[in-house]
Amino acid sequence: MKTNKILLSVAVAGVMLSACNDLNQVPYANYVTEDQKKQVVADNPEMASASVNALPQMSNTYLALFRGNPRVDTDYGVPSIMMMMDHRGMDMVSQLNDYQWYTAALEMSDFGGRYYNNIIFWRTFYNMVSSSNAVLSLIPGDTTNPESQYFRAQALGFRAWAYSWLGQMYQFTYARNPQAPTVPLILDTNLDEAAQNGMERASGEVLYNQVLADCNEAISLLDQAKLGGMTRATVAGGNLEKTFINQTVLYGLKARVDLIKQDYEAAENDASEAIRLATADGHRCYTMDEAAKPGINKISDPSFIWGFYVDPSSSLVGLIGWGGQMIPWHPNGYPGAGCYRLINKALYAKISSVDVRKGWWLNENAQPGSGMPSQYRDYINPANAEGYGIEPVPAYCGVKFGAYNDEPGATVNAEDIPYMRMEELYLMLAEAQGMRSPAIGAKTLTDFVKANRMPTYSCNASTTEEFRDELWFQRRIELWGEGFSYFDMMRFEKTLDRRGGGYDPTLVYVVDPSNPVLIYDMEYQEAENNPKIGIKTNGATKPSAVPDIE
Repeated sequence: MKTNKILLSVAVAGVMLSACNDLNQVPYANYVTEDQKKQVVADNPEMASASVNALPQMSNTYLALFRGNPRVDTDYGVPSIMMMMDHRGMDMVSQLNDYQWYTAALEMSDFGGRYYNNIIFWRTFYNMVSSSNAVLSLIPGDTTNPESQYFRAQALGFRAWAYSWLGQMYQFTYARNPQAPTVPLILDTNLDEAAQNGMERASGEVLYNQVLADCNEAISLLDQAKLGGMTRATVAGGNLEKTFINQTVLYGLKARVDLIKQDYEAAENDASEAIRLATADGHRCYTMDEAAKPGINKISDPSFIWGFYVDPSSSLVGLIGWGGQMIPWHPNGYPGAGCYRLINKALYAKISSVDVRKGWWLNENAQPGSGMPSQYRDYINPANAEGYGIEPVPAYCGVKFGAYNDEPGATVNAEDIPYMRMEELYLMLAEAQGMRSPAIGAKTLTDFVKANRMPTYSCNASTTEEFRDELWFQRRIELWGEGFSYFDMMRFEKTLDRRGGGYDPTLVYVVDPSNPVLIYDMEYQEAENNPKIGIKTNGATKPSAVPDIE
């Protein structure tokens, strides 16, 4: 277990993929020329289909990077990255013990280019970029074939998603300096150049403009493909439908980027359109009754706009996966070994007692909210811990996410994972409105919370700063555990302050928003092999603990 934060050895590095060099490959093929790429679809049209169908799976793949040598139990893609980021911030607390795989994130010691977390972050998203670029190299932008239009749109959407993550972790917030370098922007149009000569880091302005351009092209292509009967519902269907991207997802991704750029007018337009499309498709927020019990674990729920379906027969239902690391309801998971995921107790204290979300965490006495069903109450009863073979569930433990089939104590950790929910769209709309007009944003926020979470709620912010703080607070509660808290803290330029949060004394930090420890250094192979990478390290050091407060 002690391998959870060590540097990657040279021997292990030999089995890893090089992010820079592999970006000019078609999946499962050797290096190819541009002419060969164009011939692939003509000779084997199933190649594009297979590559696109693999994109959602790439976001959550069992031991994809280290291949079990060594075994790194955080090597399962984007859901693990979501947990890394939440642990890096100040909203997700967890115990330190020999079973804790997120120690380096909690310590904020994972910024170096050879640390597992950094490598997983970099290569997960650049592998997604690589496969997306391969598809885009095969399908021209002016295709009139509905199937090809759909495939190209998926590749554009997943590439946009990947770069939106990369841009936030390797540079400070866009608003501080749009010209600051982020990461190399490898596209289907510059693959040969990047492979032969390397690629410089793109500015935030260039990177996010490309993300928006990809989303816009994908929206247009999906609109055209729909006329030919090609949608994610007709192509995938069932539990896999929402693992692919549609226009709603793309407008949601655009709104996220608009908010990073502080382009609030564009964010309002994009969030509004996402809500319109989602509503037309039957999406809605979880009701108060639904939110009063553990849930947010089924991709078929109407709140889920986009997510990952965990097949109960897959390898992701054991220790290595979202269920085995995040969900507290399984004896064969790390939470049961004592690595429960807790809310910052100072944040919990600020949640109103009449807010249904108060029940998403156990209280200071490790007691559940009134809406928790009996089978869940039985599992967390300290008297039953030994019988279930688990460590007692502690105070402030997150119980937001329900057990697979509502069966706590079962050995199948097959909970689905949210990438975008209806609730986020309303929070983005409120933010976009409130940062231009606090009164309008406050009304939207009030309507959302009052209808879905707390009947007596009212947002009384009268200034932009007051509104932003209240909006941030609502996001910290509603989206806890879904990978947003760290980057929200970064883009709002808030001080990371863990005092009074219930952290181990060695992890009580106060970190200024300009401290370079908040961003990652360049991944080590990219730094070594890309001659145009520029600055490779940010000069960060691990924070020192400060005295705690009650």
